[in-house]
Amino acid sequence: NAERITKEKRNTAASYGNEKATGEAIQKAITDGFVTREELFIISKMWVQDMKNYETAKKAITTSLNQLGLTYLDLYLEHQA
Repeated sequence: NAERITKEKRNTAASYGNEKATGEAIQKAITDGFVTREELFIISKMWVQDMKNYETAKKAITTSLNQLGLTYLDLYLEHQA
């Protein structure tokens, strides 16, 4: 919900399945003038198995960015179940 995106951190993860919905809400909040991208601190996480090598890690990062509709994340972590 765009009105709920405020000037604070947003926490997502590929394993949560919330990157696309979070990205849509962020984009709407920015478009509607509630926040700027610079006012948000966006965190996401990759599965530990995506840390096998450079290519799998790069693919996980690219997928997260695409799902969120962003060009950068403020923090990207390893996620282990």
